[in-house]
Amino acid sequence: MKHATPILFLMILLLSLPAPVRAAEADWYDYSPQISVPLTAFGLSVWIAGEVFKKDLVPDEARWTATNPVDDAVRDGLRWNSAHTKDANMASNLVLGSIPVAGLASLLFSGASGWSSPDASRAKQAGYGGLIMLESASVAMLANQIVKFIALRKRPYTRDSSYGEMTADDHLSFYSGHTTTAFALAVSGAMLYDMKGGNHPGAVWTAALVLATGVGYLRIAADKHYFSDVLVGALLGAAAGYLVPKLLHQKDKEPTVNYSVMPLPSSDTWIFGVTFAL
Repeated sequence: MKHATPILFLMILLLSLPAPVRAAEADWYDYSPQISVPLTAFGLSVWIAGEVFKKDLVPDEARWTATNPVDDAVRDGLRWNSAHTKDANMASNLVLGSIPVAGLASLLFSGASGWSSPDASRAKQAGYGGLIMLESASVAMLANQIVKFIALRKRPYTRDSSYGEMTADDHLSFYSGHTTTAFALAVSGAMLYDMKGGNHPGAVWTAALVLATGVGYLRIAADKHYFSDVLVGALLGAAAGYLVPKLLHQKDKEPTVNYSVMPLPSSDTWIFGVTFAL
């Protein structure tokens, strides 16, 4: 979350701009602060509390120490040598930080006729989009933080002979928080681009998923996570990134149902039939 401060500042700046009414680019999503703000705040609060009280919450002994052949094979194949694992860790942070920036740019600089400079109306809607991306990430991070402290899985780097004194973070391998957050941001950003009717969904989805997958790869390269940590993080992060915009923010998400009730004769009585169509 070290990259969250400039992103939040940008979103607040965008939302403060006056928004003239333009039907073509107004109201891309339904955004209800009374629901989204508490949900986002709760998810971030749980994550922050876990980080602050990590030393008190993590026991000296890990609960999950066993590995499996798949995790071992992927670790051996993708892990960078010990001299460069810190570089991979730094790269994973940088790529993760680039995902919300790219997502906001796709909302801000894409108009009805293609890529163009934004006006105030589009900037305001992009600001709402940024808040929805943050909401998706907070939901994903909430689940991730809870599972980490339950699973208590040893990180792969603790298996090296050079491993020193145990720290609280050493037992929080499952599942990958970086990958979870990356996929939540990437998928929600691409979903929002679709919801606004962007002209280049294929390019946006491809870029988003490539960046998120890059984060997962770099977490394995840095020896911070096993393949199973990254796989579960990707799936659950993507689920949050899809469901939060789809269920909470898609306009006209409730289908129109046409139905009728009519009596139908039977051999010895009458029954009522109901027909409906979406």
